[in-house]
This record gives sequence, C-alpha cells and structure tokens, in this order.
Amino acid sequence: MKGMRFLSFLFVAAFLLPGCATYRRCGLSAQRAAAVEQALASRNLALSRESEQAILALDPRSVTEVDIRNVLSRAPAPRIINIHGGIYPVHRVMISFSEFLMGMGYPSASLTNPGDGTYTFSCYESSGKIAGVESPGTTNGRACGP
Repeated sequence: MKGMRFLSFLFVAAFLLPGCATYRRCGLSAQRAAAVEQALASRNLALSRESEQAILALDPRSVTEVDIRNVLSRAPAPRIINIHGGIYPVHRVMISFSEFLMGMGYPSASLTNPGDGTYTFSCYESSGKIAGVESPGTTNGRACGP
C-alpha cells in the first residue's frame, strides 16, 4: 500500500513540477515601438559588391568558422524566432541554442525579442504577440501593469 501511494505521488509530481515555461510579456509602448521600427527600417541591408562576391565564392559544403566570422557575420541575417514547448526545461535548451548561434557569429539582434530581449517565446503565447503586432499594454488580450 505504501509503495502504491509513493508511486502515485511520483506520478502526480512528474506532471505538476515541471510547470510551464511562460513569461509575462507586455507590448511595447508606442514610443518604444516607433524607435525599434525606425532602427530596423534605417538599417542598410544592401551588400557591398565585395561582400556579395565573397559570399557567392563560399563553398556551402565546407564553410569554416573563419568564413562565418569574416564573411557571413557582416551580412544581414534573418530573424530567428525560437518557440519552445510548454515544459519548463525546454526554454533553457532554446536559450542555449541561441547562445550557440551567437558564438558562431550570428547577430544577437536577429535572435532576441526586440521588445524585451528574451530569446524564446512560449507556445502558449498569442501569435500576435510573437509576430509583434499585439496591442501595446496587453498580454493575451488582458491589460498589463501593476
């Protein structure tokens, strides 16, 4: 009987203790959103002729760390949106993945959320929040604040 009670306890604990890895996010203020948009819009995404030629000269089957640091890191990089699963430890793996990419030369601005600097989004967050179009001052449709 004691063994069965203990097993039941372990079973319940296995489902309750991991919890959900979510953040309480609030949208950007209008001023901050305008500043982020201005900074992103003013970036020069055009490659110089030399940079373009250097990228095209790379052999995709044998890209080295030197190629990444000296050639690819100078080119604009697409934003990576890390969406982690709902179990708590998974978001740590996604943060580690982002840190790995930054260590390889991927620009941190293309890996982090411009609103709050975090590396991951929960699968429970609204698609509007992940896309950055949800109204400022709300979290999942509810008002943010104290």
